[in-house]
Amino acid sequence: MKIFNRYRTKLLVIIGISLAALILTILIASRLILLNSFLQIENGNVKKNLEQVLNALNGEVNHIDTVNADYSAWDDSYKFIQDGNRAYINDNLPDSVLSTLGLNLIVYVSSKGDVVYKRWAGSLEKVSGNVPDSLIVHLSPENQLVRHSDTNSKVTGLLRLPEGILMISSRPIIQNDHTGPVQGALIMGRLLDSEEVKLLSRLTKLSINFQRTDSRELPDDFKTALTGITNSSPFLVTSVNTDIIAGYSAINDIYGKRVLLLKVDEPRNIYQQGVRTITYFILWFAIAALAFTAISYILFERLVMSRRKGHDSEAKYRAVIEHATEGIIIVNNADKVILEGNDAFKKLLDYSDDEILEMSLFDVVAEDTGTADLEIGRIVGEKRDLKLRRKDGSLIYAELSASVLSYNDREALCVIVHDITERKLFEEQLMDQATHDSLTGLANRNLLNDRLSHAISYQKRKKMLLAVMLLDIDRFKVINDTLGHSIGDKMLQQVAERLSYSVRNYDTVARLSGDEFVIVVNDVSDATDIVTVAKNILNLFTSSLKIHDNELFIGASIGISIFPYDGDSVEHLLMKADTAMYHCKADGGNNYQFFSKDMNVKAKDRLNMETDLRKAVEQQEFILHYQPKVDLSTGEVCGMEALIRWQRGGKMISPVEFIPLAEETGLILKIGEWVLRTACSDIRKLIDMGYTNLIVSSNLSARQFAKDNLLEIIEAVLEESGLDPSFVELELTESILMKDEEKLLKKLCAVKDRGIRLSIDDFGTGYSSLSYLKRFPIDVLKIDRSFVMDITADDDGAAIVETILGMAQTMRLRSVAEGVERAEELSFLTEHGCNEIQGFYFSRPVPFDEFANMLSSGKRLQNGSIVS
Repeated sequence: MKIFNRYRTKLLVIIGISLAALILTILIASRLILLNSFLQIENGNVKKNLEQVLNALNGEVNHIDTVNADYSAWDDSYKFIQDGNRAYINDNLPDSVLSTLGLNLIVYVSSKGDVVYKRWAGSLEKVSGNVPDSLIVHLSPENQLVRHSDTNSKVTGLLRLPEGILMISSRPIIQNDHTGPVQGALIMGRLLDSEEVKLLSRLTKLSINFQRTDSRELPDDFKTALTGITNSSPFLVTSVNTDIIAGYSAINDIYGKRVLLLKVDEPRNIYQQGVRTITYFILWFAIAALAFTAISYILFERLVMSRRKGHDSEAKYRAVIEHATEGIIIVNNADKVILEGNDAFKKLLDYSDDEILEMSLFDVVAEDTGTADLEIGRIVGEKRDLKLRRKDGSLIYAELSASVLSYNDREALCVIVHDITERKLFEEQLMDQATHDSLTGLANRNLLNDRLSHAISYQKRKKMLLAVMLLDIDRFKVINDTLGHSIGDKMLQQVAERLSYSVRNYDTVARLSGDEFVIVVNDVSDATDIVTVAKNILNLFTSSLKIHDNELFIGASIGISIFPYDGDSVEHLLMKADTAMYHCKADGGNNYQFFSKDMNVKAKDRLNMETDLRKAVEQQEFILHYQPKVDLSTGEVCGMEALIRWQRGGKMISPVEFIPLAEETGLILKIGEWVLRTACSDIRKLIDMGYTNLIVSSNLSARQFAKDNLLEIIEAVLEESGLDPSFVELELTESILMKDEEKLLKKLCAVKDRGIRLSIDDFGTGYSSLSYLKRFPIDVLKIDRSFVMDITADDDGAAIVETILGMAQTMRLRSVAEGVERAEELSFLTEHGCNEIQGFYFSRPVPFDEFANMLSSGKRLQNGSIVS
């Protein structure tokens, strides 16, 4: 009995040591594999961020080159480089152009290397002609900035100067029709200063740091990166600590020399997630080890007892296999036919005993034949990750390892099958999050750039066309602001689903941002085929979208660019598709439009108008006209609406042409403040003349209303003019009131508390809501002229106006009808209780002096007729 106990103790010690070694090996291997996977994903993410910053920097350089292209291929520039007439500079390149175009440098150089004209701004506010000497040395006739071999050549990139790194573009000076001979070069540049870096940081939403390679105070980490970055390894990624990871890349100048080092750092969220995941794995393995140890003890205890009872070693080994938690199978080493499998393996793949014995290892491995042969041959001595097919056809991931043993006098393999499906799915999930949009599941910008780049290369080889379609949902912001972001998100998901089903499986649908989608259509034989595709996509939106209790009808604007006609790079194709899309929106939307050269002309015209508009703000080229409002109860003029006009080059420009541009550029803030100040000053003059029954109304844009200092501006204007607030009325559009927020209510009440009247302009044309009429302190409803025009010709139009007037009376709001042009309209409005009217029937908008003369003449309404 003592000998038997010693044998059992020795056997258990051997098993315990072997089991501990096996578990330790599994834990170490799992940790290394998992952590390496997370580190690879983290490094790849940092490299993509570096590429994103480099692409953004290239985009800024390309923007300068685009501006250069407009000026260099121009007959006026061509003539100027020949005769040096300063009139060209005064007319086309005043000092303000540098600031307007966002440039620090403009230089005209003749082909002989003579500097015909130079302009330098150390900052965008300080302009001089003193171009640094350090730049002049680069302007020799032999230098690539000056020497252009043909009309299509250009030089873009970075140039290192002592004053700073310059983003530079040099193009040959040629004629409008792109013919020569080349007379010289036009060089434009912008300093890559701290403001530019902040801009890049905002564009990419990344933490960015640039260091010059010739800096005497180059930080240690940049010195290390400088030596570690090579042509074959352009990116260097290193962990700063357990919380921060940084990536570095070198940037060359136009001569191919390194001038800048780029650094992008970010939190190590992926690494931290990996550490936590590994911790969970270690905990799981520890529990599994304890359980396995306990089971092993029980099994070996039974094995010892079976020996006491005379069982042979093969029966004991089978008992261990059957009770193991891991899947274990015995296969013939020659043909890989399964000889035996334990319950854990059969449960894992959902096969019965009889079914298992009729199969081979190749039947359960789901890899292709070549891969299966190779991987099965490797499982002896090393672990391999393979896909296995369950009985129902579903796939799982498993880690297989095997050892050779003798089984019934033949060589066999004991294969251990460990289920790693959860780990693999988690890794795939991380990869999917890095390349796909989290809301719609479509490809994101990173994956789109990658696929579009490959598609361009592929279509080049096949000599086929490729279409890039940029789709933007019409009026999405209104829906989002009105119904809430959750409804907007649901709508985007449904749009993404419809787009995905509308294209072929080898085309790409991606979401750029917000409500912008991109469809890449491959293998296009003729550009006319794209028309069919565009129409099919538009037809997707003919049926409504049902979201909760809302039934929404939407449209889409599609801009289309074609490779190779419109460009051969991702940036050019996306940019031109974007330009075409915005032109489509300007034409009313819900349509498609191909990119054309005319759009560049329109874009240039828009740039010129923006430049002139900025000058108009500085030089106060605006005037106000006033349209009288008439009180229908007395027939007297009771108010006046201030309407802005722009005198551009002797021509009067309608607000319809320049106000949208002013809104987009932010100039509306200065313009709106000028309108309010001028209107208050003019009515102050009328009050001093004895007309104390007037109220002046001024429109307030959404951007003006959103400013935090709105109240301070209003109070300053009133104090400056000495005007009582009761003589002022601010007109708001319905879009301002779309968001029912406490901040909005407080601002409206603050304006109202100062004695200023509030009115809703063009009521009924937006998403009107009785709730905000009741909640917000509104005084006046202005009925839009589109409804007034219909009251005598259309019963529905008349009913709408009658309803609005009744609602205004019920809510004790004053009503004003706009656009009254006929006596019949005046009669209808008077009969249904409208308080005030304005329109051509009584008077067009007139300058201030004419308005004052109108008051002095006693012009009024009497029994529906105009008398003086």
